Amino acid sequence: MTGKELLFAFVVPLAIGAALFALAWRPRAPGRPNRRGWAGALALAGAMVTTYILIHGRPGLVPHEKWIWIVHLAALAGLLGVIDSLLMLRGWSRSIVGVGLAGAAGWALPVFDNPWAWRGAVAVCVLAYWSMLDPLAMRNRGLSLAAVLSATMLSAGVLIFCSGWLKLAQLAVAIGAAALPAISFEWRFGRGVLARGGTAVAAALLPFMLIMSWIYMTHNESASVSPIAFIALAAAPLLPWLGESAPLTGLSHGKVRVAETALFLAAIALSLGLGIYAIIRSP
Repeated sequence: MTGKELLFAFVVPLAIGAALFALAWRPRAPGRPNRRGWAGALALAGAMVTTYILIHGRPGLVPHEKWIWIVHLAALAGLLGVIDSLLMLRGWSRSIVGVGLAGAAGWALPVFDNPWAWRGAVAVCVLAYWSMLDPLAMRNRGLSLAAVLSATMLSAGVLIFCSGWLKLAQLAVAIGAAALPAISFEWRFGRGVLARGGTAVAAALLPFMLIMSWIYMTHNESASVSPIAFIALAAAPLLPWLGESAPLTGLSHGKVRVAETALFLAAIALSLGLGIYAIIRSP
């Protein structure tokens, strides 16, 4: 990655995230509902779309390459995240939005073999992330979801690069960079900075990127990264749910955070280790 690409894929998204979070997360009156999740949606989706445009130009209404539909998917996820945040969707209405996003992600996936199996897998994963990330963003114990998603997306950039797809890796890094400022805002204002907004974008794009990268790698034989690396990274942001399981619920907040951090870092290390190993042993 050149210095110019690093600027567009990391520094610019970092600035976009910081500006939007600063704009949205000001002290609010007690008792007012938290409708500021729109900042997370715009930061993550906007950073990815901006990075693509700065490096590769406008994607066009109908992309000339199928994988570029990911830019349109990011825009849709950002829009739905803003709607979810402002309207505070609940119950069936939120489920319908999640199903729609999952269906769009499945439809947008470029595949070569067994298209409906892969598209179904993406849709199921997106719906699972949609359902499971938001409660983690709102809880007051355990790992910060802002830190989890930022580290996961930056690691996804490294893993996708190891699989041989630099262009997609740049977009993953952009999302991770945009999420970084949310960590400091969570420390200042409490949890929930990425809830009902940033979680929608992450739910759509992380599984989409990982599955598309795997398909690309196996079809082009560009590398031979173990599938365990992709599975471990996909599971990493959901591992904090173990902090809500029976063995850990009785522990103090500090011990729960330590346990979740150890599990999360182990998954990230396994994924990156397998990716780097594939690069080292490739001819």
